[in-house]
Amino acid sequence: MANLRNLKKEIDYRLEEVVFDCDMAICFQPSKEKEIFEVMQEAVGVRNDLFAKAMNPAFSLILLNFSKS
Repeated sequence: MANLRNLKKEIDYRLEEVVFDCDMAICFQPSKEKEIFEVMQEAVGVRNDLFAKAMNPAFSLILLNFSKS
C-alpha cells in the first residue's frame, strides 16, 4: 500500500494540474470563466473528499457498504 504522505502529495499534485489547466483555459476563453471556475470548485471538492477518505479509510468503507444497501 502507498505511503499516506505520498498519496496526499499525489492528490495535491493532480489538483494543481487541474487548477493550472483551468487557469490557462480562462486565459484562452474568458467568456467561459464561470463554467471553468465551477470545474475548479468541483476539483477542490474531489480533493477534499479524497483527503477525507485517505485519512479515514475505515469510515470510507463503512459509507461505501452502507450506500450499497
